[in-house]
Amino acid sequence: MENLKHLLDSQLFCDISIQVSTETFQAHQVVLAAGGQYFRAMFASAMYDIENRCITLHDVAPSTFQSLLTFIYTGEIDITWDNCQDVLAAADMFGITCVVTECTTFLQKHLDSHNCIFQFADIHSCSELKSKAETFIHKHFVSTSQEEEYLELTENLVVELLQSEQLCVSSEKEVLQAALRWLLHDPQNRKLSVFNVLNHIRFPIISETELEECLEICGNLSIKIAVKKFSQDLISDRKLCNKLNLRLVKPHLVQPRKSARKNIYVIGGYFHAKGGRWSDIHTLETVEKFDTFSHEWETVPSLQYPRNHMGTSVVNGQIYVVGGENESLIYDLVERYDPISRQWSTAPPLTQPRCGHGLTSLGDCLYAFGGWVGMELGDTVEKFDPSTNEWVTVCKMPTLRFETAVTELDGLIYIIGGMDKDYGFGSELTIVESFNPVTKEWEVLAPMNTPRANASVATLNGYIYVMGGFNTRDGDLASVERFSPEENVWETMPDMNQKRTAPCSVSVNGLLYVMGGRQFFVRLDMFSCNETINSMECFDPILNRWYELPALPTPRCEAGAVVL
Repeated sequence: MENLKHLLDSQLFCDISIQVSTETFQAHQVVLAAGGQYFRAMFASAMYDIENRCITLHDVAPSTFQSLLTFIYTGEIDITWDNCQDVLAAADMFGITCVVTECTTFLQKHLDSHNCIFQFADIHSCSELKSKAETFIHKHFVSTSQEEEYLELTENLVVELLQSEQLCVSSEKEVLQAALRWLLHDPQNRKLSVFNVLNHIRFPIISETELEECLEICGNLSIKIAVKKFSQDLISDRKLCNKLNLRLVKPHLVQPRKSARKNIYVIGGYFHAKGGRWSDIHTLETVEKFDTFSHEWETVPSLQYPRNHMGTSVVNGQIYVVGGENESLIYDLVERYDPISRQWSTAPPLTQPRCGHGLTSLGDCLYAFGGWVGMELGDTVEKFDPSTNEWVTVCKMPTLRFETAVTELDGLIYIIGGMDKDYGFGSELTIVESFNPVTKEWEVLAPMNTPRANASVATLNGYIYVMGGFNTRDGDLASVERFSPEENVWETMPDMNQKRTAPCSVSVNGLLYVMGGRQFFVRLDMFSCNETINSMECFDPILNRWYELPALPTPRCEAGAVVL
């Protein structure tokens, strides 16, 4: 190879000229023919200026050709991010397959949101590179869809992405936002693409609030009208099919995408069989996972310590189980579950043992409120920051309470209901307070319509839903009410199918899920007791009704539930 390079550098015995833009290169026909199929075919068929022994190349930069010419003579080439795409395109044209392979490998290793080269791979028929790029876009769809390269994709490639089940998104709203960004990038030329693009958006699982948020940033009236029409038609079809008990024409449109489908983890709690004595309570360490798409339950690794009355939440993709109690022993123990390794590990403990407290996550931190601390009600708020790996007390609560419902919405934490410091019959609360973790300020909000303790809470479409619970007047509750922080108003929603005290709940893909709980009953011997239940039901805000889902494998109450 050194001898060939010497011949090229010294231009000895060169018998062909290659004109590339304004530059001329000298080379040897036999070497070029050996190096690339393009030149071999050209020389064999005399498809060049034989008289002047000259080839003219178009659509190739001189620097790119120089790199490939050097490779043909030496077997060496310097591939960088700046030249890789140009070198690959030229190598593909010249049939220098080994360089194409090297460039493809290089691009696969350097994929990022700014340069996902999806369209480039499609144009040059690099099927493996296109597949890798597509997989990358699926995994990083939200960030990639905000880049210039995505906005320049062809309609066919955008549709190919939007119809994929593999888009990793937290909600279908993010897919709609990506579709609108593409359409609005060149609305004049893409107005004929509106139907084809929007046809792959799953409007029935986008809430009205989310839809309005998307339309607020849509500056094109015709596109805005098309989005509203699509949404109204599909939601109307869904309601009609439900009313007439008919199958949907496009059932996939009412299901979240496979990579957006989430699992519900139901953790710990206790079991009490109907007819058992008060002391026949069995605290659970088991964890069960519900697939919100297939509606199937699966048992996953158990907690290290059985517990109920604990708090559960998710931070940085890991499940935290905080405090709780077992056989009157109150824990400061914290466990952490990694869904990838499927293993539980011990995390730093609370500053004080707690049970019956409220727990939620905000940002990347956990916040624990009140509950029982030993024989007394705690009045403190603790915060756990994974970056420092420790719990600290941040402030005191204005209202002592336990068995309260706690959730986060739009940067504020809401503490709802529970029982007060008297913790006797009739001490269930309607009090609602919000806490700002930045300013440490508390605000009293409109009270609930119904006093309740041991209720369950979840947020959906900008509202806070409170479900079930117990009060002395009504006993176990099936009632549901929701709070609008914007209006500071509570409104009554349809009752659940069953009364539930201490159930657990989550919201997933525009739906509310409520699981387990307990119900009060009187035995034949006139002794009263509680029975844990295993039923699960779901609320659809579009249809405004609850419906039953497959039951929990293990009846339980005072458990925790999270979504991953």
